[in-house]
Amino acid sequence: MTVMTTPSGGAALIAGVDEAGRGPLAGPVFAAAVILSPDRPIVGLRDSKKLTARQRERLAAEIRDKALCLAITTASVEDIDRLNILHATLDAMRRAVEALAVQPARVLVDGNQRPPIAHLPVQTLIGGDDIEPAIAAASILAKTARDALMLDYAQRYPGYGFEKHKGYGTRLHLDALRELGPTVVHRRSFAPVARLLPAAAKPPVPVPPRAQPAAQSLAQQRPKPVPQQASLGFDNPSLPSEQAGLGLDKPQPSMKQASLSLARQSFLSAQTSLGFDEPSPPSAQASPGFDERPPAPPAGDPDR
Repeated sequence: MTVMTTPSGGAALIAGVDEAGRGPLAGPVFAAAVILSPDRPIVGLRDSKKLTARQRERLAAEIRDKALCLAITTASVEDIDRLNILHATLDAMRRAVEALAVQPARVLVDGNQRPPIAHLPVQTLIGGDDIEPAIAAASILAKTARDALMLDYAQRYPGYGFEKHKGYGTRLHLDALRELGPTVVHRRSFAPVARLLPAAAKPPVPVPPRAQPAAQSLAQQRPKPVPQQASLGFDNPSLPSEQAGLGLDKPQPSMKQASLSLARQSFLSAQTSLGFDEPSPPSAQASPGFDERPPAPPAGDPDR
């Protein structure tokens, strides 16, 4: 047991912190923080996974009786799916330390991940639940509390075998998942569960909204220019009567057609001025000798 001393010579309080249930496919993760009393030692504290269920229950009762103070917190399945299992666990550890009735001088955490505790010195300790009694006590409390909840789940969700595997991904559990489907206590962000969910039931992935380009908004707001031809009604099949009277509804000639028409009009004007297009008067056509046949040649003419 780690013992620290204060400047006055008294023992400084150490809080041990551990979790239970990071690996299972179902149920919340539990975290516990324990400050043991230096005057009331507990024999047999060690990693909860190395104890039998009966030993854990006996030691958990003794810890509750002899510890100076303790706190147990959970991170729900929703928290795990929203934050991921690591951040949900560290947050549960932080809340457990903050829930202690007595503030410790130092916090010892099992593993190599430090919870976000800003106001106290925190030290991580790999394998700490087999080294530091306060961490072992926290491990036992978190494990027994979670096991009790999983036994309750076994009654509420029969057929999954929660009383046997406590939510871990055993063959029995995976077979039940494939046969019965996930429940509301299963962690949807864990791959073996997510593979069995329809796409609409999978945890949503936050996507930041995409910013709209500034140029696009200006182009969308500016009204489109009205073509001049449309404003005169040339492309409108149903024209008012006054427009129809002006001939605006008639097809307009192309530039080539207009040029040919102008040249033809000029040519006709020139013919008119010269009189080429007027018929000759009858008097001119009846002038002497124009309509008479020549006389027949005399008999014996060599040209005949």
